[in-house]
Amino acid sequence: MFYLKTYFFNRNYLVDEKDRTYFSTGSNDNIGCDDIDLKILNVLSTDARLSKREIAEKINIPLRTVTYRILNLEKNKIIVGYSINLNYEKVGIEYYKIGFVLTNNVKFNDLISFAANLDNTIFVDYSFSRFYFELNVEVKNYQELENIVNSVKDRFGGLADLFIFRTKQYYKFKFF
Repeated sequence: MFYLKTYFFNRNYLVDEKDRTYFSTGSNDNIGCDDIDLKILNVLSTDARLSKREIAEKINIPLRTVTYRILNLEKNKIIVGYSINLNYEKVGIEYYKIGFVLTNNVKFNDLISFAANLDNTIFVDYSFSRFYFELNVEVKNYQELENIVNSVKDRFGGLADLFIFRTKQYYKFKFF
């Protein structure tokens, strides 16, 4: 699958938070990273809980350099957040990816607004595939998932095609 853009949503349902924030990848802005930045990003992508000192030791670079570089990566929005991977079975949640082909032409921004108003949305993928809108959700059960699918159909005019994929384990993305 070739993703053009991915929108990442915070997990409001875990903390009963109403303010829905998100960020996206796939920007046309190219700030650039050198080899040191890439080494830091690679270490963080494997384990974002490491201290700056541990990162410095792993890549054999002074602590002060690592601290400065991470601050710059955050400031330049290269690092836009740190996230968790959940053990879905232990928290009573099911993870689904839903691909939609809608019967009506719909603006993608309207779909993003819809997704932002669903507490269960964790990702929206805009991909180079026949599924224009790929919604990734965490729900309590299949009935909750069906309610989301029906909401999309009701709001945007029906489905020409649909796929639903359930997974029990989530793998981290590396974007470089």
